[in-house]
Amino acid sequence: MLNKLPMPAFFLVLALLCGQAAAAPALGSNQAAEGLKALLEQGSELAINQLGQNGGFSQNPKWRIPLPKTLQKPAKLMRKLGQDAMVDELENNLNSAAEQAIPHARDLLVSSIRQMSLQDARQILSSHPTAATEYLNRTSRDQLRERFLPIVQQTTAGSPLISQYNQLASQAGGLGLGKKTLSAEDYVTDQALDALFGVIGEQEASLRANPAKATGSMLKGVLESFKK
Repeated sequence: MLNKLPMPAFFLVLALLCGQAAAAPALGSNQAAEGLKALLEQGSELAINQLGQNGGFSQNPKWRIPLPKTLQKPAKLMRKLGQDAMVDELENNLNSAAEQAIPHARDLLVSSIRQMSLQDARQILSSHPTAATEYLNRTSRDQLRERFLPIVQQTTAGSPLISQYNQLASQAGGLGLGKKTLSAEDYVTDQALDALFGVIGEQEASLRANPAKATGSMLKGVLESFKK
């Protein structure tokens, strides 16, 4: 199992590798690529731990999953009629389903990272601020979606509120009120994936923009190993 680093620590290392392109040749292409793979595995683990826990979505203002647009007006009407509890329960069910699905991303992300080619690693190390995140998104999203969907379906199975959600979404689509009709399960799955890659991407971009923050950090031992 990979040694665990705090979330900022992982991205500081990634930022240093990616932000200082001149350092990569000194490391040797294979060593730099293997280092990037190890760091991406750790970063994915930490992102999963952040989102895949109780409250990972429901108590996170940035990533809390709202009702889709087609149901927001009906939800407002329900609240005016004093049915706040029902609306809250539906939103909580959607967020809970995402929290249950996220941990199942672990092995697929690791597999995608380990299949990274030397050419992929070189491009990531010298590319734009979210290149590593986009690599993971591009190479693993479809498989993750297939993995998440049945978990979300199982988590929400038997919920009358979810059933009502799906009926309303279907009716809204049939009336032309939405460009795309998604079931509750499809909607949650897409939102969960957006959040997963969003957490990784925002941290990657921030730290790659400020690689000097790694100077004098607790990561000295790790960074020294990459200089050998």
